[in-house]
Amino acid sequence: MEELQLQLETQIAKHNVPGASLALLHEGDAQLAAAGFANQPEGISANTDTVFQIGSITKVFTATLMLKLAEQGRVELDGPVSRYLPDLRIEGATAPEELTVRSLLDYSAGMEGDFFEDFGPDPQALERYVAACRDLQFIHRPGAMRAYNSTAYCIAGRVIETLTGQYFNDALAEHLLRPLGLEKYGFYTHDVLRYRTAVGHTSDGSSFSIVKNLRLPHCMSAAGASLSMTARDLLRFGQFHLDGGRTGAAEQFISSAGIEAMRTPYAIVPPQNSELLMGWAALQAGATRVTVASGATPGQNSFLIIVPEQEFAVSILSNSGDGATRLFLDFGLSLIKELTGLDLEMPPQGTTPPSDSQIPEGDALDAFCGTFCNGSRIEIQRTGDELLATSKAKVPGTADEFDTDTSRLIAMGDRVFGIVPEGGDQVIGTLEFLQQEPGSDTLSHIAYSGRVFCRERKIG
Repeated sequence: MEELQLQLETQIAKHNVPGASLALLHEGDAQLAAAGFANQPEGISANTDTVFQIGSITKVFTATLMLKLAEQGRVELDGPVSRYLPDLRIEGATAPEELTVRSLLDYSAGMEGDFFEDFGPDPQALERYVAACRDLQFIHRPGAMRAYNSTAYCIAGRVIETLTGQYFNDALAEHLLRPLGLEKYGFYTHDVLRYRTAVGHTSDGSSFSIVKNLRLPHCMSAAGASLSMTARDLLRFGQFHLDGGRTGAAEQFISSAGIEAMRTPYAIVPPQNSELLMGWAALQAGATRVTVASGATPGQNSFLIIVPEQEFAVSILSNSGDGATRLFLDFGLSLIKELTGLDLEMPPQGTTPPSDSQIPEGDALDAFCGTFCNGSRIEIQRTGDELLATSKAKVPGTADEFDTDTSRLIAMGDRVFGIVPEGGDQVIGTLEFLQQEPGSDTLSHIAYSGRVFCRERKIG
């Protein structure tokens, strides 16, 4: 434990992370470490009892609770969402039969996924949020593609409210968090005041400051806006999944088959042969699958990794925007390799495009041009023999937009382009063009940063 503590202290200094907490389980032995500050400007140190926001890891909690309700016979995962939310409207129309409860949880629901409007702090906010989804559009047919989707999880949270007769946060606490023996958690600011609480930080490279907005809108709690807990409690949740749905009291709370099914792909869809899983994602380490979840909220970042075959789990919580990601990619990967022997296969980062990469010239470029939408918009234009992609975001409360960044697109394969930021020479990610209808002449979608964007169209 002393070595783990020393390494964490070294890592947060190396990666300029104000504070972090880590909990590790290996072959039945649990270890904890914490370093740095929960609130750096105020000099409040972080310890192993500090609660951090876990962000979108909450989605796995939401999916787990839905699975519990399904095993109780209260919801059918493959049943249409309209059965449970008959008033749900997308594009002004009743939700289609293809929109199932499962599709809300496996990122294939298809509606705009980053609907972050604020409907107030009160418990009725989620109901108002879901009512406002009538103005959203479908980016793709439900089940046809995988695209990260917070909106779908908010709708799933509303399904849970109708099934339990409780507001989402209350339902999650009563039907999952407390039965699993979690001890220090909270949803609202007034909940977490009873604990030593981490706040989000931003950095100019030399000093830290507290982020302006401490939380995402509370109506998005089911997607990850609210839940805070200790690294120890997040590890307990991971151990529950490791133990096949058994609680610390050895109660079979959810069937082992159901828990295993959450992390087992049951369909492969575009883009790039994506797996459909309930809440989780997966990485490969040779023939072994490593189950992962991550989250980000304003100035906070989290990771949870489990390896069922090895009885291994680790949770990493930090209070900077990409702190847990940096710790995972450096310290976490080496820790996993040291303790389990597994060498995780990570997507390449920051590669230089091949010198012989050529973007099609002349009229061939026109097929890639257009405006693609998913809440925000990406405009792809031709400039001579080069493609430029400009991201456009809405000004909250107005119809105005502003450019967030512009990148060059470098051909790297069949309809796959490397993204090179303006003024740079390194590929930082990929953008893939897709066809929803096989054999079509139209490139109808792009996949970028886990999201899918469709060609701009009018609703109606």
